[in-house]
Amino acid sequence: SISFDSASGVATESGPGGGTVVYAPIGGVDVSSCADNAFQTVAAGSGLTATPSCSGTDKKNAFSKDLGTLAAGESKWWGVAVLFDDGNGAASKTAWSTFLNGRTPDALYTDLLAEWDAWRKPPAAGLTDVELKVWRQAEAVLRMGQILEPYQESPRRKNHGMMLASLPPGGWHTGWVRDAMYAVVALARTGHSAEAKKGVQFFLDADAGRYSSFLRDVPYRISTVRYYGDGEEEADFSGAPTRNIEIDGWGLYLWGARQYVDTSGDIAWLSETTAKGDTVYEALKTGVAEPLAANMEEAGMAIADASIWEVHWGNREHFLYTTATAARGFCDMATLARRSGNTDDIERYRGLHDKAVAAMETFFVDSNKVLSGSLERLARGSNYRDGATVEALVWDLIPADGAIGKATLGAMSFLQTPAGGYKRLEGSQDQYDTDEWILIDLRASTAFRRSGDEAKANQLLDWVTAQGGANYNLLPELYNTRSSSGQIGAYSGSIPMVGYGAGAYQMTMLDRAGSFEANDCGQFDDPGEDPGPGEDPDDVTGDGRTGVACACSGGNSPGAALVIVGAFLLVIRRRGGGKRRS
Repeated sequence: SISFDSASGVATESGPGGGTVVYAPIGGVDVSSCADNAFQTVAAGSGLTATPSCSGTDKKNAFSKDLGTLAAGESKWWGVAVLFDDGNGAASKTAWSTFLNGRTPDALYTDLLAEWDAWRKPPAAGLTDVELKVWRQAEAVLRMGQILEPYQESPRRKNHGMMLASLPPGGWHTGWVRDAMYAVVALARTGHSAEAKKGVQFFLDADAGRYSSFLRDVPYRISTVRYYGDGEEEADFSGAPTRNIEIDGWGLYLWGARQYVDTSGDIAWLSETTAKGDTVYEALKTGVAEPLAANMEEAGMAIADASIWEVHWGNREHFLYTTATAARGFCDMATLARRSGNTDDIERYRGLHDKAVAAMETFFVDSNKVLSGSLERLARGSNYRDGATVEALVWDLIPADGAIGKATLGAMSFLQTPAGGYKRLEGSQDQYDTDEWILIDLRASTAFRRSGDEAKANQLLDWVTAQGGANYNLLPELYNTRSSSGQIGAYSGSIPMVGYGAGAYQMTMLDRAGSFEANDCGQFDDPGEDPGPGEDPDDVTGDGRTGVACACSGGNSPGAALVIVGAFLLVIRRRGGGKRRS
């Protein structure tokens, strides 16, 4: 049902789904109508007839406002804000009125644009005009992808800081751990420290640990897949007979936490108290690092799980990606131990990192030194090439310019698509597997650049950039690779992607510009001493390069407590020639 309140000038809509949508005109309103023929009436050139309330299915509301006559060169503004409220709309109406504070539409636009410009950070060096547009759009997607509802215990709303995997209309607009960490690391490395902190804090304050029976009965703090909107762990079935249970997110979380601390310099965060009552460092150790250590095999690799491609527990394998995330996470935990003064923990986590790397180099390579996606597929002798293996090179666990690195990159040809980049794995005819994955294209670009193949690195990155430039500078999950499904290279999957798209793009650009992640395993007190990709931290005696892209902190957005679905401003300007355009 829809109802217009003439006293406040605001319309509300509610239905069986719960909650209320609030439509708040900016600049006043003359007529509000939810009549079924409102659109046809306006399209025919007539004015709306007031219809303040109605009920039924497929109802819509329309506003009209007479802006008067425009002189030559004159502009007039009008707008409407669309907000969502869990209750009857009263709280959102009050919050919106406070936020608007009597501002006219043009004043609101000017203020918001100024706030946005102040929030943005300098881009990576050396961007072309098209790259800059995609970068800035990625920055916007990352900001829009973070939930900023206030934290509360009851009813449960522990989603403050959650990063969504995609924005609507993309179907993955929920909180995956893996996607979130690609987004959080990008925010941290680009200087958006406030948002990065919210992103890592969310995981420690949310609710997880429901599926320890799958994971050697250890308690844990990071979800095995994703989160419901209220911050509770979800391990989905998605039509399969068994759940997705994966632990790659645990190592990824430690990666993100370390990148936040090193880029922001916020070592004090490690001593802050979480919503669960422990310190951040205690939560990292007992809730993430130690559960991960308990789920490593004696030979050094991670246990069999569903991993990045979410094959479900019944199809679990020993995936290289999960072991790579564990190696990266243990290395970063060693650094966090040093940053927090817990020096007794450094050698333990560095040792676990070393053991995981040795397992990858020993057990996951074929006779040509190509990294396999899983031990089980390697044992079968076919269909073991996997695009996710490039992360072992990007995270500097295995040198991209070494024998294993170059062989693995050479074997990416098995994953080549008709569009020009890479599918995620071989051996499947499911289109979700055979379509091209933008995450793999971007991470492979960095790996090829590390190996010395600038031409291939640029080809992949230029392809993604050109596609973005032709599609509103937004980045998708997939590119279509089947002519039966449309144009080869057309956008597919969820659009736009937050971590897998916007975050991965920005990290690729930072790496191209020579602004790398600090990646030593606790050898240094200062992230600026880290030697960089391909170098052994234990061999460094002098000053190294900085691992910080921008060590400045981002500001908070105004009206963060408002759930603003959209705000639309109409500008009508009359030209000197007498034509009017909107």
